[in-house]
Amino acid sequence: MEYNVDRFMRIVTLLVVLMPLITKANIVEINEDNESRFERITTQAGLNTNRISKLFRDHQGYLWMIGVDVVARYDGYNLYNLPIQERTNKKGNVFKYNSIIQDDYHNIWIGGTNGITVIDTIDQITNFQLDTNTEISTLFPYDQERIWASSKSGDNFIIDVHSHETKKLHEKDVVRSFVIDPKGQRWIATKHGEILKEFHKRILQIESEINDICFTPSGKMYIATNDGLLSVESELLNHNDERRDREGMFLDFVSGSGEKVITVEYHDGSVWTGTKWGVREYLLDSAGNISYKREYNRHPNVTYSLPNNQINDLLSDHQGIMWIATNGGVAKIDPEKLWFYSIEKDPSADNTLHSNAIFPVSGDLDGNIWMGSYSSGISRYNVDANKFTWFNAKNSNLKRNHILFIDCDANGSTWAVTPNKIFSFEDNSWSEVILKSEINYRRGDIIEWIENNDSTFWAACRNQLLLVQRKGKQELTVLKKAQVETAKKIICLFKDKRGRIWLGTRDGVYCVSETGELLVKYFESGEFDKGTENIQAINSDAKGNIWLGSSQGIFVIKNDSILEDNTSKAIIKRFNKNDGLPSNYVTGLMPGDNDAMYIAT
Repeated sequence: MEYNVDRFMRIVTLLVVLMPLITKANIVEINEDNESRFERITTQAGLNTNRISKLFRDHQGYLWMIGVDVVARYDGYNLYNLPIQERTNKKGNVFKYNSIIQDDYHNIWIGGTNGITVIDTIDQITNFQLDTNTEISTLFPYDQERIWASSKSGDNFIIDVHSHETKKLHEKDVVRSFVIDPKGQRWIATKHGEILKEFHKRILQIESEINDICFTPSGKMYIATNDGLLSVESELLNHNDERRDREGMFLDFVSGSGEKVITVEYHDGSVWTGTKWGVREYLLDSAGNISYKREYNRHPNVTYSLPNNQINDLLSDHQGIMWIATNGGVAKIDPEKLWFYSIEKDPSADNTLHSNAIFPVSGDLDGNIWMGSYSSGISRYNVDANKFTWFNAKNSNLKRNHILFIDCDANGSTWAVTPNKIFSFEDNSWSEVILKSEINYRRGDIIEWIENNDSTFWAACRNQLLLVQRKGKQELTVLKKAQVETAKKIICLFKDKRGRIWLGTRDGVYCVSETGELLVKYFESGEFDKGTENIQAINSDAKGNIWLGSSQGIFVIKNDSILEDNTSKAIIKRFNKNDGLPSNYVTGLMPGDNDAMYIAT
């Protein structure tokens, strides 16, 4: 096996990447164009359409996405399009959903161009009209037993959540937004500039069309209008007399105060706005005043930019994730998406990693993490006890401290490969294993293998893939070669959930069937990014995403997107030192408990 000297001169650290459940997909990362990276959920991920108008997080934690001919529910892993048939109204336009809420009985209410759709807790769907051709603009809870529905024509209705009995109100205006302030008071904003407290008490009259409102934790209100963004101090909202908008309340916009602001949301110390030009984030200081702002837009050549500049809705959920509805799909920012925790050698401690130059990593059935190094042998790490045990040529039967490969198999055995030698770990000691062959093949060091369901495994040897059989604990036999010979040496192997074998090499990524036939070479050298010709490690996470560790960082391929006939649709994310990795040279990947990914660099 060839080695790059520079590879071993690097300080290498074992990392744990902790990924929360709702996803969990990247999201705050640094790049040259945008300080925050956006993960996209689009038709490539399964949405019926990319034109999403509203987002909603229900009591059970599901994210709902509605828009043009789409009602989708997302649990952080799987996207489910509810079987609501595409329909057209009398004008021939596609069906559009405008508003979504959940009542106290966990039913989902959705308003749109064809009235109201109610989805109960077992996904039974009920549709009904309030008036002929009434398009619902906004829905919000009036009380525990009733829903307020506002139509685009300005008619307003109260609906019983059980019987769906409807009462038409005298109020004539289009309600655009409903929020609850930090004190629990309910506020609505209307199209024609009214701000009402507890539905009927008018507090403000704005001389502009209102699109959305939000509150900060201090009680300050932000109002998205067709003429810009207004801020209203909490003291002004507590006066009994009606207040008119006044000069000086508009925020300072680079594009001027005449820009239409479609939506506004408070999120994690900032006020966010959406326009047809993208997203703005206004960061607040400790006094609640704007300290500076950031702008986010779609960049065609930047994978993690917004999918579309037309922003229709913003949602800050209870898990700290910001969701963004656009005409190009949904984007999200999750500040907890990736968190790196380093385990390093401490020369002053007895209980520590044996070396910082970690390459092969594996985990056994007892939950131990086995880590090999170039010149210092092996560490066994008991995660629960936080205890390290060292094995090397001096204190064990290992003949060499240079560890090429470690495998913990399904039978509970641990294997280690050194140059020209193979060892098995039984009864707390290492024993050398004999390798025999029934075929002719080019001899060399076995650098990795993948288990099959029987007593065989596929092993990488130079640029060949060999089928090897275990015969007892101390003997291995080579049975045949797979129908693949790479242009350069194989570096790593991985078996996906479909049983296919992935080969990482110095000239790209190959895939082989479980019987040894070459299926396809997915990427030519450098096809989707620099560094893919030097794949050092391959693995998958709990969602089935394929992780590639290379000399230029980590590439994450969205579940099965690379395995379809049209590989141009592959959804690939990249992580490197800018995202918290101590080195871009990734040498090992292994999933752990609680959605962790162990990464050796």
